[in-house]
Amino acid sequence: MRCPPLAVAFASDRRRLAEVSRRSSRITHADPRCTEGFAVLNLTVSALLRGADAPLRDALDVLYDAPNELVAALGPIASGETPDALRTSGY
Repeated sequence: MRCPPLAVAFASDRRRLAEVSRRSSRITHADPRCTEGFAVLNLTVSALLRGADAPLRDALDVLYDAPNELVAALGPIASGETPDALRTSGY
């Protein structure tokens, strides 16, 4: 619910978008996988708004310090694999 408004408001400043996304996420989801996941989602939406060719890849490129678990899960999707490649933790 909080994601799209931030992605729209900060679409032109990716670093700032990542930071405000992390802060917003920490209110209810302090785990780094969540805070970075929130940033990935917002950066992806922002990239879509800017017409990027590879929005998820662009988002992951901004988040150089994202948890390995998150990058490992999303990297294949960003490289063109189908979402069927995603694994769930069950939560």
